[in-house]
Amino acid sequence: MNGEVRSPAEFGNYIAGYTGQYKWGERGYWGVRAVGVIFDAFDRTADGKVVFDWDSDSVPDIDAGRADAILDLEAEDIANEQDPGGECSNQRCEEQSSSSCC
Repeated sequence: MNGEVRSPAEFGNYIAGYTGQYKWGERGYWGVRAVGVIFDAFDRTADGKVVFDWDSDSVPDIDAGRADAILDLEAEDIANEQDPGGECSNQRCEEQSSSSCC
């Protein structure tokens, strides 16, 4: 992610944060956080002790995914403002190389 190697758990949290924000916005993000807290309630150490910390170890990766989703959504909004009707397609640009949208 962003040039850094992450563990499978970290990447999973990143994807959860990204997907939650991208597909369902603020509610999706908080849904991901809530599920993380639920899973954290069952987290145990090797010797069986409960380690409940409100899923604080996952939050940075969830938040990184959320931040990237917000950036991607903003980029899509900008692209849609520049081409609101979706008229600029690759095919059209190939046909009309002088088009202002190419």
